[in-house]
Amino acid sequence: PANATSVDKPGFRSNDEAKATYTHNGENEEQKYPHPVIQVAARVDIVKINEAGAALEGAKFNLYDERYDASKTIAENAGYLIEADLQSKKPTAGNDAVIRSGKLAEGTYYLIETEAPDGYNSLPGPVKITVTETGGVLDMSAKIAGETVEAIKLERIEYGQWKLSVQNTPGVALPATGGPGTMLMFGIGAVVAEITGYGMLRKRRKVAPCSRKAKFFRRH
Repeated sequence: PANATSVDKPGFRSNDEAKATYTHNGENEEQKYPHPVIQVAARVDIVKINEAGAALEGAKFNLYDERYDASKTIAENAGYLIEADLQSKKPTAGNDAVIRSGKLAEGTYYLIETEAPDGYNSLPGPVKITVTETGGVLDMSAKIAGETVEAIKLERIEYGQWKLSVQNTPGVALPATGGPGTMLMFGIGAVVAEITGYGMLRKRRKVAPCSRKAKFFRRH
């Protein structure tokens, strides 16, 4: 029967023969498949790092297929979602903060950062991942808005195996509307406005007498 892992996916016919062995009603059965279709897939480890290359935990991502459209809402893109709430795991000795580890068949994918680690900025846009196979050569690219940016580091470990490092830069989150941070900003703004107004008033008082003297000399 059809299944999501292979049906309607790109592939090529091999020169070899495949066979499946199984048990049916207590008897061993064998089914041969001449020239089976081979599907090319790249093994990709997607990890989260900071500017220094150290592993980061706490980021969340959604992975979409090629139908993802940045101009549509989350609800409208829901049907194109492959995996939701992928979270960078806590790094252990010798291991990176892996977001996702597995195979990606030939095609186009979009990796969307839905939540950045505490104290860091989110990615500037969706990461477009493209896996291609040409003449038996497997290739992969990862870009944001069609450009290769520093936040995305793609390394080819060996044939068919890649490491995609997603980098976040430090940043300060804006205070929530109505929260204590907002009130603090309003308070600072009010103090700055008062000091500025006081300075302008003193300057005006100093300038006023000079203006009157100037008028006196012009009359005489």
